[in-house]
Amino acid sequence: PNVQSLISAHNRKLLRTHNDTTKPIVPEQPWCNCRKANLCPMSGECLRSAIIYKATVTSQSEEKHYIGATEQTFKKRYPKHKESLENEHSKEHTSLSSYVWSLKKKSEDPTVKWEIIKQCSPYVCGSQRCDTCLTEKLCILNSDRLQCINKNNELMQKCRHSNKFKWKNAGK
Repeated sequence: PNVQSLISAHNRKLLRTHNDTTKPIVPEQPWCNCRKANLCPMSGECLRSAIIYKATVTSQSEEKHYIGATEQTFKKRYPKHKESLENEHSKEHTSLSSYVWSLKKKSEDPTVKWEIIKQCSPYVCGSQRCDTCLTEKLCILNSDRLQCINKNNELMQKCRHSNKFKWKNAGK
């Protein structure tokens, strides 16, 4: 076949799949399944996964923010944050919880507001890069250092999302 017939066949194939209306219409996935929607920590988007999120901590004296990442849904990540913010024995789990507990020691009553900054791609086995980790680091670097709670050593950490593909974790 000559080049023109190859291109024409390719174009027909693309147009056929593009114009195919026989595909079933899939309903849009709900982004929240909280029983009380008004109490959703992420304002109705708690089921999003592979995200970079921001926690804004407001107290009587100042307002700062923490940037975090999760490859799982925020709804699965949130209980770990909540536990470290409510129980003093786990106050060192994140720099967010350390900061909130330092405010509580000063008798301030901080409030935390959560929001999604970016949607990422999850880690793919064998990939050289993790979009979630790189985007989190970029957001931390682009944020105002005086207002950011994150520590500088978070920028040098190895990707933790590749661990689930290691042989030693195969049966877990």
